[in-house]
Parts: sequence; C-alpha cells; structure tokens
Amino acid sequence: MGAVNGVEYHRQLQAATGLSLSYDDFCFAWNNIFWADEAVLKLVVAAPVEKRYLLSNTNEIHWRFIQTHFPHLLQPFDKVVVSHEIGLEKPDPAIYQWVIRDSGYSASQHLFIDDIQSNIEGAQAVGMDTILYTNAAELWHQFAVRGLTTEKSTFS
Repeated sequence: MGAVNGVEYHRQLQAATGLSLSYDDFCFAWNNIFWADEAVLKLVVAAPVEKRYLLSNTNEIHWRFIQTHFPHLLQPFDKVVVSHEIGLEKPDPAIYQWVIRDSGYSASQHLFIDDIQSNIEGAQAVGMDTILYTNAAELWHQFAVRGLTTEKSTFS
C-alpha cells in the first residue's frame, strides 16, 4: 500500500473486491489490529541507550491512526521511521542501512527488535544485533542478557 494514499487504496480495494464499506468504516476495520503493550514500552523507556528508533512497515491509514490513538507510544523514540514515508520496507537491507547512516552508529551498535523472522534476518544481514520478539518477559530477559535493564525482577 505504500505507493498509494489511503483513499486511493480504498478505491482500488473496492474495485478489485467489491468492498462496500465506506472509507471511514474501512479505516476503522483496517486499524482494528492495534493495542498498546505497556510492558514493552516500559522496557524501551528504561533501556540505557543513547538513541531509540522506531522502524515500522506501515501505511498512511495505520500511521494516522497510531499517531492519533497511541501518541504516547511514539514519545520515547528519538526518530520514527515509517516505510511509506521513506519508500523502503523491512526486510530490504536498504531500510536498515538508512537507519545506520542516519544514527551515526555502526551496524553492530544497533539492536533491532521485531516479531517477524524475515525482518530479523534482514537486520542481521547488515550486521545488527537482533531480538525476535515473542513476549514482554522474553524481551526483558534478552535486555538483561545485554545489560539493558537494571531491574532485578522479571515480568510475570
């Protein structure tokens, strides 16, 4: 969807499938997949790192929804990089290289976290450290292994 705006995407979907939802109803249904994972946000905020990037494969409709309904999730990040705005998508190595250049740090100084294995493999291919996200407790463990949390307890 990155090549067209939301209205055009809706129009094309209607033409291709006979979709009868209005644009507003389509947007509601299209965005009904998001929730805030506060445990993960807590880990991201507490991690003793110099820069935090959010790198997301997204589209105009999702992005607008996230900015409106979950702005607090974006606040801890120094830079938010969304695929539809820069014309690159994970797992294309170019998107990770874009972040590496922008951050000023070497690839090995980056920790990339994602819940999709192919995106993890893309980041590994350019030399980033990675964590395949499965749940907040395991993420906490992986942060602890890397010295990125000072908390003594684990998530229950």
